[in-house]
Amino acid sequence: MIKRLRGRALLVKLRYLVRRLRVAYVEHHAVAAYKLPATGLLGAIAFPFYYFMWTYVFPQPYESLPLRAAGVALCIPMALRSYWPHRFISYYLAYCYWAILLAGPAFFTLMLLLNGVNSVWLMSYTAIIVFTFLLYDLANGVFVSIVGALIGLIGYWLMSGGTEVPTEYLLVLPVYGFILSAVVFLSHNERVISRDKLIAARALASSIAHEMRTPLLGIRLDANKTSDHLGRLSAVNQWAKERGCDDSLSDREIAALSGALQRIDKHAVAANLVIDMLLTNLKDESYSQERMKFYAVASTIDEAINRFQFRPGEREMINISICDNFTYRGVEVLMVHVIINLIKNALREIASTGEGQIFIETKTTPAGHLLSISDNGRGLDPSILPYIFVPFVTGHAETGGTGIGLSFCRRVVEGFDGSIFCLSEPGKGTTFEIRLPIVEAKALDAAYAASSLSRCGQAASATEGRAPRA
Repeated sequence: MIKRLRGRALLVKLRYLVRRLRVAYVEHHAVAAYKLPATGLLGAIAFPFYYFMWTYVFPQPYESLPLRAAGVALCIPMALRSYWPHRFISYYLAYCYWAILLAGPAFFTLMLLLNGVNSVWLMSYTAIIVFTFLLYDLANGVFVSIVGALIGLIGYWLMSGGTEVPTEYLLVLPVYGFILSAVVFLSHNERVISRDKLIAARALASSIAHEMRTPLLGIRLDANKTSDHLGRLSAVNQWAKERGCDDSLSDREIAALSGALQRIDKHAVAANLVIDMLLTNLKDESYSQERMKFYAVASTIDEAINRFQFRPGEREMINISICDNFTYRGVEVLMVHVIINLIKNALREIASTGEGQIFIETKTTPAGHLLSISDNGRGLDPSILPYIFVPFVTGHAETGGTGIGLSFCRRVVEGFDGSIFCLSEPGKGTTFEIRLPIVEAKALDAAYAASSLSRCGQAASATEGRAPRA
């Protein structure tokens, strides 16, 4: 049992490390998306060019046309990013990650060894190390350099038929180890500066949030108080109208006034939600174990539906299917905001087409629990799809998108040891899948709270007709 728990803890740490590397890599290229296609074009030209140089102009001990052709084959898809099919574009970043690893450090390590660690390939190998750190963030640059070198070494053993490492290569390893150490050490100052800037941004954001929440609370209280008195005002207005007062309000004006007060309250709630998401994106700490509790997913969806500020006719677009009222471990109020944000995005996609439906479904698979929110709207632009979870990257700038909603969703779900994915195809719609770990049965004490969304096939009509809460 102890070994099993240790193995599970190690697996959780490994998953966290992989997730951090993936997020750092995606965010690194979100602000310079041109780098990868440019690198692919450069590689597609450089591989055949240097084959000609090292074979006919300045002959080297070893050259290989098949290896060069493989390098070109890896680089061409990178260069032709705009021609990738829509259904495969979400894999572009992952493909580039491993393509550069193989065509970069792995290839150059192999050629360095096959050429007897001569001066030409030593300089070439140094150049590719520098090039690698230009294409990756620090952590991924170190990982790719080391893994690529190991793959190149294994390739050398397979091609040479032995398992010996050339002495010349062992002699230069300390030099490259020093280069990697220097890069890590010298970049520490940059990381400290970035951390200080982030701390300052958090302090400023917290101060602004406090200053904004106070008037927003006052606006809501005043709007609610005025709405409470609106009934008496309507009665007085009716009394004045019966006595022939010319300045009395019509029933239509009274209804418009009531609607205006409701909209004021909704706008204040929405503004508070934006502040919450912005602060969550600036936070760097994990959720404490004390805050993490067990909740039934049906109850959370029910809460999100009731809190959402639907416009007329929007609630009827929501179709809910609770095929498994599974239990997850997390913070319910945050998961409610995640669902609200995904519903809001789905409604925006549907509004662009004029019609459509939203489907919310839960189920359990051998890999874990699954909560999916789908729409049959216009779909997302494939060029933005790999970066939609990066803070301040948005595909809806023309409609006021800020780029903090989906990054908020990602941080919350990953804080619950889960993951969130997006599948989208233009003209067919978008699906967001939230995958959460299966909770041990012994921890399901009071999780299954009463909820109107409880069984598959009954969920769609369970909340029909309910008035959303302000």
